[in-house]
Amino acid sequence: MKKMLELAPGLNLPADEAIAQKFGFIGRSGSGKSYAAMKLAELFLSIGAQVIALDWVGLWWSLRLAANGKAPGFEHVYIFGGEHADVPLEPTSGALMADLVVDKHISVVLDVMHFRKAERTRFATAFAEQFFHRKKTARTACHLFIEEAQAYLPQMVRGEEARMVGVFEDIGKVGRNYGIGNSLISQRPQAINKDVLNQIEVLLAFQTNGPQERKAIAGWTAENTTAGAAMMQALPTLPVGHALVWSPQWLRIAERVHILPRQTYNASATPTGKAKQIAPQTLAPAELESLGDAIKATVERSKADDPRELRKQIAELKKQLATPATPTAAPAAPKVIEKPVVTDKQIAAVQKLVDQLDALASKADDLSDRCVSAAAALRADLAKAIQQPPPKPQPSTAGRLVEPTITRMHATPLQPIVKRAAPSDGNGVALGKAERAILTVLAQHPDGCEKGKLTLLAGYRYSGGFRNSLGALRTAGYIVGSNESTMRITDAGVAALGEFDPLPTGDALRDYWLSHPSFGKAERAILAALFEHPDGLDAPALCQRTGYEYSGGFRNSLGALRTAGLLVGANTGVMKASDVLLE
Repeated sequence: MKKMLELAPGLNLPADEAIAQKFGFIGRSGSGKSYAAMKLAELFLSIGAQVIALDWVGLWWSLRLAANGKAPGFEHVYIFGGEHADVPLEPTSGALMADLVVDKHISVVLDVMHFRKAERTRFATAFAEQFFHRKKTARTACHLFIEEAQAYLPQMVRGEEARMVGVFEDIGKVGRNYGIGNSLISQRPQAINKDVLNQIEVLLAFQTNGPQERKAIAGWTAENTTAGAAMMQALPTLPVGHALVWSPQWLRIAERVHILPRQTYNASATPTGKAKQIAPQTLAPAELESLGDAIKATVERSKADDPRELRKQIAELKKQLATPATPTAAPAAPKVIEKPVVTDKQIAAVQKLVDQLDALASKADDLSDRCVSAAAALRADLAKAIQQPPPKPQPSTAGRLVEPTITRMHATPLQPIVKRAAPSDGNGVALGKAERAILTVLAQHPDGCEKGKLTLLAGYRYSGGFRNSLGALRTAGYIVGSNESTMRITDAGVAALGEFDPLPTGDALRDYWLSHPSFGKAERAILAALFEHPDGLDAPALCQRTGYEYSGGFRNSLGALRTAGLLVGANTGVMKASDVLLE
């Protein structure tokens, strides 16, 4: 008889199949989704299965404590990182952690709560790549729980996220072939990669109020079961801890359940059973200490390859060279005569050389900037001169004045500068990084932008350099409007910019702004709350739903969203997302 794991009354999972199965836990914050995922982890741990939790919320350490918060829970779950760590975790140690869980077959919590976004991406990418690669030849059953799954499998991929998303896609799609089951845990299913979300076999949907979240769940149920439409109506009113469960192929159920109580502390108040199983090892204190040293060593190895760290070391060496060392007192006996390896004269000579190199570098940077600016001005003048009709020939000077002047402009000053200038639009007008950023924002907003919105979305301060870029674009005829009015891109500006990504629409537009680099955590939280409440919220309700106090920083976040045209309404009244975001 098959061993069954009871997740809820009437919801029994075949133990030898569930470990390598694919689950989705979806619901708003506080609805019980993480609680249910940790209950599933308890069931796996109770039969000796390996569990790995990629924890962004800092809650999974609670598996180590019993429900009363005092007695031991699952003592052989090791905590790396976070506030309850057995061993601290470094952003550089992703591959090392992957080797550890494969070689030792231990259950771990990888707490990345305190990592910055770039650090989290770096760690998760290295861990997932090494873990997936190693599991291809170590096919034992394990289950990977991924908190805030939309952070690792976003629907819209940008920059360095591509590698991370690619390997997590592979784990979600074919990981079961190597014994890897996974659970996606998220309060924003609309932001999760749809290819991976559609791979899950069991969907547990908890209380969900937002229309975009319910729309994403409805899309999954519509594709996978005919029982979804009627059950969807209950989502906004589900009590905490209750879920609607769909598993049309594996369990063949579609029903409402109440998750059973956990046996561990609630900190938030496809191999089968026949496949080879490996008993987890116990790490001795000395081994944990050694592992901590190995994790720290990954930082040093990373620094050795980091250009920024090398520049810091050079600066420190320069500082040491500039400060003569204080001689130490020699021992009384035997008498030692200290002879300096580097003399003051040599130090002075090196410092002088360093100063000269710094001065030359500064002059070179200045000269480069002046050359680019001069090239842009000369090209603009030349373009105007070519477009103007030639002057009427004069009896004695036409051949000597007009023709030689144009020849010198082409042959002497312009040719070397063209090779060093930024990319141009084909008519000789250089476009640097700032100019392209400005044109892109204006192309995405054909009705125009005022300077506040333009600088915010372009990612610049309204400085002298930014004003110079605006002036150069205006001189070239690429934009119209003064700095103190609405600025718009011209047809010539669109042609000079070339290909660009227009603003998306619908759900994609909301996801675009939720992950826009100009906005921080507070702005994203405000937008998410307003998306869930299209009729708007006043300031106290908005603070309650986002978890922020009504402080100066929060008001600044409101102002930034208002400047970007994403929020309407004064701070003293009801604030809403702009109409274009709610279409």
